[in-house]
Amino acid sequence: MQMAPLPAGAKVRYLRTESGRYVDSGSLRLQPKAVWVDFKWAAPPGATLTPGSYIVRVYVNDVRAWEGAYEVL
Repeated sequence: MQMAPLPAGAKVRYLRTESGRYVDSGSLRLQPKAVWVDFKWAAPPGATLTPGSYIVRVYVNDVRAWEGAYEVL
């Protein structure tokens, strides 16, 4: 997700849910000259992703900035 022109120090946070239930979240502070933010998640080694309908919400300085949905089959 492209974050420019946010200032250094801006807090970027995601919240992920599956069928309305909390899955996980994470956050970071933008470094000087940062242009992109890349949150990644995957099943632990030897496990599979839980099938379902997921929503990811991204917040910048605690204000919702983006939302996306995806399916795991």
